[in-house]
Amino acid sequence: MTILTLAVLFAGALAYAGATAASALYLSRKREAALLLTRRLALLGAGLFLLVFLLRWAAWGCLPMTTPADALVVFVILATAVMFVSARDTTRAVASFYLPAIFVLAVLCACVAPAAFGQAPKALHGVFLAGHVILAFLAYAFFLGASVTSVAYLFQSRHLKKHHTVGLFQALPPLERLDRSLFLLIRHGYLMFATTLLVGAVWAHFDRELLGPRWYLAPKILQAVPMVLFYAFVFHARQCGLLRGRKLAFAVLIGFSIMLGIYLVRALLGLSYYHFWESSPWAS
Repeated sequence: MTILTLAVLFAGALAYAGATAASALYLSRKREAALLLTRRLALLGAGLFLLVFLLRWAAWGCLPMTTPADALVVFVILATAVMFVSARDTTRAVASFYLPAIFVLAVLCACVAPAAFGQAPKALHGVFLAGHVILAFLAYAFFLGASVTSVAYLFQSRHLKKHHTVGLFQALPPLERLDRSLFLLIRHGYLMFATTLLVGAVWAHFDRELLGPRWYLAPKILQAVPMVLFYAFVFHARQCGLLRGRKLAFAVLIGFSIMLGIYLVRALLGLSYYHFWESSPWAS
């Protein structure tokens, strides 16, 4: 089963590679056939990653979301879904910014999967915990989408200032539409993440013995609180008109980069396990 799962995963990564290449071809040649190929290959990649998720679930009998490779599989699927929703709200050219990022995630997943897929994923005990984890992944997917849309906004804004009117500039939507799409992604991600913390708090209340008395000092919690405060500030500042355009795009991009950097540091220090104090220097 592990060999089959890895084969499907590698095929999915190749599909994303093809989608990224086809997207670049569409932007350079403006051929609708290349755009159609981009969509089909992206859907194929997402479908294959979904099959990986189902194979892992069937093999171990629990939702595969807790190992790094399983987390990346779920994240790639959700990021692809957000990409299609965002591209529908703006234009299909926005996918050219999503696909390289998703492809990198798919390659990273393919690199860590051979070691991780030999392990059983940790069981998610109860509906509240499963809902908490799923909502968290979905919120992160929206945050990634907001970050990618910020890059598209800054790219379009820079070319406007230089009066470039060819190439990718022609394919991207006006700045107003990108700004609106960015705000919607922030709103969905922020509300989803706030709900994630609420569901997690309910779970922590009912499973105190599982988490221990100091669950609120877990690395994931210590990162989550500043994150939700940051996105709450960005969301409400945008609503009040205090943060728009390039300032909003820069804030979202920098915030997501910091969040991603902290996550990678936690992973390197062994502080990313589901059981908060497991393999942690703070466990004692």
